Amino acid sequence: MNSSTVDLDSVAEASAPQPRYDDSENGVYFYASEVSEEDQKKGKALGSVSGFRYLGQDASGRYKLGLVSDNGTVISRYACSSPCKIIKDLDNGERIPFNSASIIGAAFEDAINGLLKEQPKAAVAAEPKIPTLALTSLKSSDWDKIGMGCACSFTMGKPIQEKLIAGGDGMAFFRLNGKERLCTAPDTQAMFDGPVSMSCGSTAVQVTPFGKAEPDIDGHSSKARLHIADSAGTLSLTGTWGCSC
Repeated sequence: MNSSTVDLDSVAEASAPQPRYDDSENGVYFYASEVSEEDQKKGKALGSVSGFRYLGQDASGRYKLGLVSDNGTVISRYACSSPCKIIKDLDNGERIPFNSASIIGAAFEDAINGLLKEQPKAAVAAEPKIPTLALTSLKSSDWDKIGMGCACSFTMGKPIQEKLIAGGDGMAFFRLNGKERLCTAPDTQAMFDGPVSMSCGSTAVQVTPFGKAEPDIDGHSSKARLHIADSAGTLSLTGTWGCSC
């Protein structure tokens, strides 16, 4: 092999798209978010991790991804064309602007670049069919449970009812079927950017902001869908995801 051939091979290898996922296991591709400077100051050393399955292309050629819970169950499905500009939530029809810097944006880039292996339909676990979950509205005193600092909340209804809060000292809190759930929240920057995924034991929580983000005095808010899944069933709610410092 002469030097010119070696050089051409090196150029081809260098120009090939490189995967953006950080790890993969059993058909799930994992993407890690970085820890924000603010959370570093709080002593938080780890970011959040989201897992996706590549579900192939539909009849119109759109690429499909499934966001998974810790046990590999697909809890939300998304689709985007190439080039990807608008990501569609296949569960409720809502649309999310594509952002290559986001976790889901990185996953779609890998899918479009042919770097993810499609999962057979039989390998994709179906989500529970019976919706037997309910979120109890929170009290103002519940904010004490997550600590002080930048935080986000999922709200809905009139008058406004808080259903989930996260941030402060890196904790998330909600009441599922009347029982208090306190668990580790993703880093603040990841929650500001969205989508947000977290696990509370066997319960998977996903917050997917969509539409235009509206700024306010010390943060911003946008419409969002909250999806919760565990062995008892699933719950999907549409409301507002607001974050502030």
